[in-house]
Parts: sequence; C-alpha cells; structure tokens
Amino acid sequence: MTPKLFNNKPRINAGDLVTDFMTWCESHDIVTNEPAARSATGRMMARLNIPVIGRSDRGGGKYYEIPDRAELVQQFANLLDIPDDNLNP
Repeated sequence: MTPKLFNNKPRINAGDLVTDFMTWCESHDIVTNEPAARSATGRMMARLNIPVIGRSDRGGGKYYEIPDRAELVQQFANLLDIPDDNLNP
C-alpha cells in the first residue's frame, strides 16, 4: 500500500492486491489461479463500493483508493448485513 496521496487516501495497486490474495489462498490451502484471483478481488472491491482507478495499460496500472477505517468497517457491515448498532465506534 502506498502512502496517502491526492485524496488523502492510501492506495493499493490491483496487481499487489491479487498477489496478496493468492499468497493468502496458498497459506490456507485454497487452490486458485491468477485469473480467478483477479476476478475475485475485483468483484469484492466492487461489492465494497471501492472503484478501480486507472488502466492496466497506462502508468502505474489499476489501483484502489482505500477509504478510512470507519467507512471500510461500515462497507463490510453492509455487505454482511450487520446492523449499525452492532458496530464498535
């Protein structure tokens, strides 16, 4: 993850995210391949309403700007249908 930049949000390169996910899968004995990992990470980020920015054929490629912790917790809670009153502030 890179330091906070333009919108004061940390960024993670999409390729790095896929690599980290594949490493996690391997460490948990989950068989996957790179295309499936790219698809899974992209779908999950979309479900969390974190848009992909950039293009794979330009500059640094695709990346995600990660929201602050409170917003990310809320997005996970919404994804898992956890009521707001069950979240820690």
